[in-house]
Amino acid sequence: MRAEAIWPHPTPQDKGVTDQVTRTPLTTRGRKQEGTLARSRNLHAAVTSDVIAALDKWIACQPAPKPNRADVVRLALDEWVSRQVLPLTHQDRDKLDRHIDLLEGEVAHLKPAASGKPSPATGMAMLRRGRAKNELAKAKNKRTKASK
Repeated sequence: MRAEAIWPHPTPQDKGVTDQVTRTPLTTRGRKQEGTLARSRNLHAAVTSDVIAALDKWIACQPAPKPNRADVVRLALDEWVSRQVLPLTHQDRDKLDRHIDLLEGEVAHLKPAASGKPSPATGMAMLRRGRAKNELAKAKNKRTKASK
């Protein structure tokens, strides 16, 4: 496809520049990109010079390799979003209460098996009980944060 089909005005010809229109293929060859940036979308925001100065000051204090402004904003937003607590709906609260009851029952059920003569079965029961207690503490903390 020639450039004239899209833009009928003459284009200046610099060294190494063609008037040929290039297109990015719909599919790319090679390894598929994974991770956060593969699923990201662009977001443009205007900020004041005070915010830019604060970002630059924070970047200057960081060890090498220093992050760029986009990385700093991304990290700050990720930190902020991770601290947000969404209010639970009534159904979510009921589901969480049932989950807590189930975990309390599991901890109580595993107590006799986890206390006994040292053996592989006792060790595994201790690990399962510890994991259940950990999950129980997380669920109770979630319920407490949601009720605030």
